[in-house]
Amino acid sequence: MKPIVLLLFVFVGFSLNAQVASNTESKDSTNIYFQSVEILCNNLHNKFETLFIEQNSLTTNSLPSKISEHEIKIIDITELKKLVKQNKDIEVVRIIPLRVRAGEFFVNIIYFSVKIERKQIIFTNKGGYSIVFEYDTNTNSFIFKDIK
Repeated sequence: MKPIVLLLFVFVGFSLNAQVASNTESKDSTNIYFQSVEILCNNLHNKFETLFIEQNSLTTNSLPSKISEHEIKIIDITELKKLVKQNKDIEVVRIIPLRVRAGEFFVNIIYFSVKIERKQIIFTNKGGYSIVFEYDTNTNSFIFKDIK
């Protein structure tokens, strides 16, 4: 009986801590893009107070204005130009829509350093992360697997 209770406790504990996303459309925490940014914020260890995210109607419509201790600012190209003119150089995050490769579903989040040179906006890729999910056919949802 003890092994069954222990196994049940481990299973329930795992399922309560698992980050689960079930869609790409909702404007809440069930959205895979919300989950991806939340996972990123939890792994930043307060590197940024404000996370500037490049506007994309497919990936950014579901994001709240704050995740954990990070303020989330969705910015379009006009706002980006203003910020760069004020600060000379800023970091912006781009969320790449959900993709699948070798049976893994993933959302890429790429950091860019942005500055203006000769009246042109220059994006320099600073690296990023792949937030990897697996699809659970029993619950019809994506479950966080890894961050690479």
